Amino acid sequence: MNEEPTADMLEERKEFKRLRKLEFHEIIPFVFENIRKKTPAARFFFIFNLLLFILATAYSIHLPLGKLYTTGQLVVMFLLAVILFPLLLAPFHELIHGAVYRGVGAPAIRYGADLRQFIFYVTAHRYPVGRKKFYPVALAPFLLITLGLTALVPSLPPILSWGVAITLLVHSTMCIGDFAMISYFQRFPGKEIYTFDDTETMVSYFYIKNGGDPQEPEKGPTS
Repeated sequence: MNEEPTADMLEERKEFKRLRKLEFHEIIPFVFENIRKKTPAARFFFIFNLLLFILATAYSIHLPLGKLYTTGQLVVMFLLAVILFPLLLAPFHELIHGAVYRGVGAPAIRYGADLRQFIFYVTAHRYPVGRKKFYPVALAPFLLITLGLTALVPSLPPILSWGVAITLLVHSTMCIGDFAMISYFQRFPGKEIYTFDDTETMVSYFYIKNGGDPQEPEKGPTS
C-alpha cells in the first residue's frame, strides 16, 4: 500500500521534485496558460461550453419571450442571470469543494476570495492531494450545479427558465479554474503529481515523484 505523502515529505525527500511555486495573485495567468493546453480537460471545457452556448441560444429562440414579456423585463432577467445568480451560486460552489476536500481527508478547510482577480477559492492548508483526490474535489461543483440547474430549467416559468439556462452557461464558464488545474495535472501523463496550498503564505506548490522531469513540459519551477 502506497504511503500518502505529507507536505513535509514532498519538501524534504529526494524522491520528489518541485515543479512549480504558484502565488495566489498569479492564479489568473496560470489558469489561462493551462486551459490553452491540448489536454482532455481543456478540450472538454471548450466543447462543453460551446455546446451549452448553442443549446442556450436555441432555447432562447424557442421560448415565446417576446410575446410574454417586455424588453425591460428581459433585460433585467439577463442581468440577474449573468451577474446576481452566479454570485449567489459562488458560495455553494466553494462549499461543495470544501465538503469533498473533507471527504478525501483534509483536516482543515479555509475559504477565501481575491476580488481583484474576481476569484473565490477553498484551500486545505498543507494537505497534499494527487490526481485521485484532486479530480473529485475540482469537478464536484461543476457536476452537481450543472445537474441541478439543468433539472430546474423545464419546470420554471419561461422568463425564469431562460434566466436559469443563461446562469448555467455562466457558471460552467466560471469553472475554468477547476478545469485549468486538472489540465495542469494532465500535462504529466503517467506521473505522480501532488499539490498543496500554504494558506499562511498564500502559495500553492506542485511536486512530481521521481521518474518525472520537471523540465518537461515546464521550463522549471518558478520562484
